[in-house]
Formats: sequence, structure tokens, C-alpha cells
Amino acid sequence: MGHVSAENRRAQLIEAAIRVIQRDGIPAATTRAIAAEADAPLASIHYTFGSKEEVVRAAFDFLAEEMTSSIEASTDFTAGVEAAIAGAFERVADLLMDTRYAAVLADYTPYDDPWVKGHLDRFNAFATVLLERAAEISGEPSPAVGYSMLGRLTTIAIDGVVLHFQTHGDAKRMRDEFRAMARALGALAREPNRTARGPSTKKRPARATAAPAR
Repeated sequence: MGHVSAENRRAQLIEAAIRVIQRDGIPAATTRAIAAEADAPLASIHYTFGSKEEVVRAAFDFLAEEMTSSIEASTDFTAGVEAAIAGAFERVADLLMDTRYAAVLADYTPYDDPWVKGHLDRFNAFATVLLERAAEISGEPSPAVGYSMLGRLTTIAIDGVVLHFQTHGDAKRMRDEFRAMARALGALAREPNRTARGPSTKKRPARATAAPAR
């Protein structure tokens, strides 16, 4: 083979790792299998990434970026927050049916790992910005719970539905669950943020006093 730049070698190995995981699952994605899929020397994985774990993480990073870009590109920001949530859920449902994404999302979940926490924080931030943008463009008021909480709840809903789908494997049920979650979060988003309007001008009723003793 001719000379391959470090950048191209990295991309080549990431795509090879994705194909191996897609076809055979993460346990089968050994450094040897990835190198063979990429038609690259075995040493190139250790030189580029250091370990199997790092190349799998790089594959997950790459897929996560593809997913968020796909969700953002398919979102109709003019239709409001609930529509944005529903559209994001529908796109996630589509991606889950694509083995390019589903194999990694279903198998690679070491929740005690700081790297995974970092990814979760980025997904929460992405959801928050997505919903803020939908509200701003559509002219909807701020939700009572705030965009940060609404973004986290959106991510939590995705995690929960994906976990259920991994268990029952029913695609129709998965989409029904996503639609129900979108309606619930949409209702929450419509709760007005009364504190943003300033203090109420209504007078409070006078406090009741005890009747004087006779």
C-alpha cells in the first residue's frame, strides 16, 4: 500500500471499526479484526489510538456527531418546541433502525465512565440549544421548567425509550412511546414561566384574625 496520512489513517480505522461493530457487534471488534477490515497494519491501531477501547470510543464520537447533525438538519424550527421534540424523536427512531448506529448505541454503555458522562452532557446541551432555537424562531414563551431541564428530560426520554426498545424489540411500540413522550414534554413546555412576568399585581386577601374574646 502507498503512504497514508495520519488523518486519513484515523478516518480509515474509524470507518473500519464502525463496519465491524455494525456487522458483528462490539465484542468482535478486536484490534486485529478492525485492522483487517481497514486493510491496515495491526500496529497502526496502537500507533493511532493506543487500544481497542480508544478506537471504539472514536467510532462512537463520530457516530454521535453524525446523529446530532442529522437531527438538527431534519428539525423544523418554525413549528414550535413540541414539534421539534417530536421530530427529534422520530429521527432517533429512524437511526435506531439503522445498524450503523444501533449496534454502538445498544452495546456501548459503561455508565460509570467519565467519558460517557461527557457525552451525556453534550447530548443534554445539544437538546437544550435545539429547543431554545425552536422556541425563539416560533415565538413561543419560555417554559416554566426552563430549557436546560426540558433538554435533559428530552435526553432522558430518549434513553428510556431506547432501553425499552432494546428489551422488547418492537419498532411500532418504540415509535408510539416516542410520540407519547413528545406530547408529554410538549405539554410541559407550554406551562408558562410566570416568574418571567414579574411579581403579581393582585392584592392578597387580608389575613383572617381571631374574633375578640367576649
